[in-house]
Amino acid sequence: MLVRKCCAVAACLALAGVVSADQPRYADDLLHDEAMPTLSSPAPTPGGPSVAADCVCSVFAQAEGGVSCVQAGCTHVAAACEEDPNGNKRYCNGGTGENDVLVNNGADDIFVQGGLGINGEDISAFEPPNCTFGNNTLVTAFHQADDFVVPEGQTWDIAQGITWIYQTGATREQLITEIYIQIYDGVPGGGGNIIGGDMITNRLMGTSEYSHANRVNPATPLDQARVIKTVSFDMSWLDPLEAGTYWIEFATRGQGASGPWLPVSAPGNPQTDNSRFFTVSSGAWAANVDGCSGAPSDRPFVLIGTGGGGDACQYALKKDSKAKKCDSCPAKGDLYDSGEACEEVGDCAKKIKVKKIDCPDGGDGFCKKIKGKRDSCG
Repeated sequence: MLVRKCCAVAACLALAGVVSADQPRYADDLLHDEAMPTLSSPAPTPGGPSVAADCVCSVFAQAEGGVSCVQAGCTHVAAACEEDPNGNKRYCNGGTGENDVLVNNGADDIFVQGGLGINGEDISAFEPPNCTFGNNTLVTAFHQADDFVVPEGQTWDIAQGITWIYQTGATREQLITEIYIQIYDGVPGGGGNIIGGDMITNRLMGTSEYSHANRVNPATPLDQARVIKTVSFDMSWLDPLEAGTYWIEFATRGQGASGPWLPVSAPGNPQTDNSRFFTVSSGAWAANVDGCSGAPSDRPFVLIGTGGGGDACQYALKKDSKAKKCDSCPAKGDLYDSGEACEEVGDCAKKIKVKKIDCPDGGDGFCKKIKGKRDSCG
């Protein structure tokens, strides 16, 4: 039987070898929200040169010409990859290979303002009247959780996941070094039971990569004090999931002196925004709400694996794509199948932007500049 062991008492964690006995390690261990009213931000810290590379969307996060391709997570060559305005890959968004995106829970919402940041990179900004930059995920202090749904008639075999984490004041070189995952068959703290994972085993895959975006106050878009890292984690240990509603719990460690913090997806939808947090010191679960508006919020994450089947997100193309050694390519008005599983159209991102895909009819070429708006789930 799986039970939460020792998580409520730091001393017990120390005996388990998870943390040292002199925890808490950070000054803000007891601070759950990093928000404008409570924040004392360090000076912006440039972490290195701007990265603008035309990386190939390929297996995992590979280095091409010495520059990291921030795709971080596919176990196949994908047909579509999310990218920032400079063409840097952020995560795999569907495809025709062995694994596909099964869940995209707000990953697009946290990168909502493209090209407004330093060197024309993305920013991730809270939206007033909200004021929360992120919520604490330090394993000895707070854990974050959110739900996802396996549709009827499907069985999911989840291979890995991706989330986004920052450490206030950290440079691009300072890493997220650990991530811990637990899966519940219901609401944590509300009757749900742990069915897989623990807060002892580090599930980190590879190295956390710079996402080419910073978490900012919208009034200061050039701020670099909150470098967002793309963090991939292993899920191959989890037994296949039948249809139902599940919850995923996150906790982390990093090399920075603040946090780590999990950015907040654009809050405000009480029907779907229902994330929760666990306070290690008290052993209690509670709902996440914004510190200023009181609005509920979600946690951004992607789950990748097999068994999705069923319906997928469809996007209506805004203009013709360009053919390079292809007999035909998707044209304006065509529906583009992203391969991302959905139950209803609201599960799909509002827009899709894909740099290139293989020729639909085969061949050695490709179609490029696939851009479309959300149309349907089918």
